[in-house]
Amino acid sequence: MKKIVLVGTAHPIQRGEKTPELFNAALLEQCTYHQVNGIAEEIEKNANTVAYKLASALQLRHLYADPDWSERAERGIQSDCRHEIIQEYADRYPSIRWWPNEEN
Repeated sequence: MKKIVLVGTAHPIQRGEKTPELFNAALLEQCTYHQVNGIAEEIEKNANTVAYKLASALQLRHLYADPDWSERAERGIQSDCRHEIIQEYADRYPSIRWWPNEEN
């Protein structure tokens, strides 16, 4: 059976601007544990992210999955709903939080 593993974090962490070694280690652990065969991430196309570099090192397929503004409008995707999503599920699922767990 196929499965998808979701890892959520902030763009500065994805881009390696904050805690790149820690995020790389966390992603590597998830890739190894779940035996992933590809990584897709929500960030602007051609970003040189921690996940992109890890996918290259592990020879995994990498995709950018961030629709541009016209695609978002066409599909009815809100421009910034991440805080509402986290808050909606945080009470029901305490393990869903920003990673790493810090206040910004």
